[in-house]
Amino acid sequence: MPWRGIATFTVRADGLVGEARMVRGFSYALDAAVLAAVRQLPRFVPYCCDGQPAPYTFLLPIALMVPAHPHP
Repeated sequence: MPWRGIATFTVRADGLVGEARMVRGFSYALDAAVLAAVRQLPRFVPYCCDGQPAPYTFLLPIALMVPAHPHP
């Protein structure tokens, strides 16, 4: 059964990822790894409002498959 979490991040008007945080996390180490991956996302096409680029927010659901019994 997967562990489920939610990350949120803002895409700035220039298309780069801005603030990122976990809404529902896993553990400190897994949350840090998820946020590091989010911060490395490539540039987005900016959202336009009335012809002007504007920031917008994403909610990113995450499912991690974690083994029931870790190997020694």
